[in-house]
Amino acid sequence: MKKLFYSLLVLAMAATTFTSCEDVPAPYNDPNNNGGGTTTEITPAGSGTEADPYNVAAALQKIKALAANVNSEPIYVKGKIVSIKSVETQTYGNATYYISDDGTAKNQLYIYQGYYLGNKKFTAEDQIKVGDEVVIYGPFVNYNGNTPETVGKGQTYIYSLNGKKDENGGGTTPSVEAKGDGTEASPYNVTAAIAKGTASNVYTKGFIVGYIYGKTAKDGARFSSDTCTVTSNVLIAATATEKDITKCMPVQLPANAVRTAVNLKDNKTHLGKEVLLYGEITKYYGQPGIKSVTYAEIDGKTAGTKPGAASDAILNETFATSLGKFTVANEVDLAAGTTVWQADTKYKCAKATAYINKVRVTSDSWLISPALDLSSVTKATLSFEQAGRYFGTVADEIKVLVSTDYNSGKPSTATWTPLTLSATVTNKDFTFVATTADLQAFVGKANVRIAFEYKSTTTTAGTWQLRNLIVK
Repeated sequence: MKKLFYSLLVLAMAATTFTSCEDVPAPYNDPNNNGGGTTTEITPAGSGTEADPYNVAAALQKIKALAANVNSEPIYVKGKIVSIKSVETQTYGNATYYISDDGTAKNQLYIYQGYYLGNKKFTAEDQIKVGDEVVIYGPFVNYNGNTPETVGKGQTYIYSLNGKKDENGGGTTPSVEAKGDGTEASPYNVTAAIAKGTASNVYTKGFIVGYIYGKTAKDGARFSSDTCTVTSNVLIAATATEKDITKCMPVQLPANAVRTAVNLKDNKTHLGKEVLLYGEITKYYGQPGIKSVTYAEIDGKTAGTKPGAASDAILNETFATSLGKFTVANEVDLAAGTTVWQADTKYKCAKATAYINKVRVTSDSWLISPALDLSSVTKATLSFEQAGRYFGTVADEIKVLVSTDYNSGKPSTATWTPLTLSATVTNKDFTFVATTADLQAFVGKANVRIAFEYKSTTTTAGTWQLRNLIVK
């Protein structure tokens, strides 16, 4: 009986052992199991258009090919929400989250501070959820060269959410496709300029759709001209009927011929007309805008000084990388190693300042042109752009003068005549102001030199910037 008991016990244990082994995972992938442990790489697809958006794999490929911190043109990208980092509904109304092609955390794309459907702000945290299929529209950037993501602060938005283009399932008007490279032959349209974010010395073309009245673009945008009393700015867009402020660019109009020609107060029929502008793409009214406009074309007319039209110029100096053929002469001697005038390669201009090592220094420093031969011309004009701030009395501290008997040494050894300028610096910020001066009084003479005189004291030492100087 005891032997029979032990035999039955051994058989029971063996049966249990074999049954348990069936539940232990195999230490390798079963080649007959199609779902076992392999990951399928997703092939990049799409063209980035509304009809054929990039998948995430294609978008990552495109964005990684960008130079660091350079914005792409606006594109459409389709994916599934993997995780949501934040949905801000109180002030900015944007959301930050990740998307991928298959909804997993592999090969994610970072959607940073994007808006909701229809380019509207988020009003509730549950407007999106993990697993939602979205089409994102807007510019992307390879942040610091290692993080592909959307350009933030509401410059991108959800174009489609689970197949719907707005909360009611209807369609929204997509943005105009970005075009242009910023040249005269191919100016940026407004969509491309907004995506660019920042750029100097570029052409932008758009339609005048209104102006800003007040301190903010959101509350002060006026899409009309009949009651306009503002001359300092206009709004331009990619279409003549645009009324979405996020698709518009505010344009700061300098106090010169450009303002006279473009502003809506004095030119109410300009509403809806196309305008070509040359200037700087930068933040204005808290969003991408245009400042330092030196040239404009509208309604068949031009205003300001056309850049690049200097092939026949007597003198053409941008100061972008050096002071060129200009020389510096100090009427007041400076300490060894101290320089007032220098080329500022970051801001691409000539800069004068006697605020050195956090100390204001007394100076009288001149930036003087090479000798110009005006003996064979019948007309000559000086044009340049200038910016300046932190001066006490601008007229006493910066001047532009001309001499016909200066050769070298201290400027006081020659006779200098002050020029009458069309404009001066704002002394409030570093907005460049287009400036011209008539040189007719010096036509017919051969040793003409133009000088920019900068003065400072131990109590006042401003900063003066010059660029794009032309004599023709």
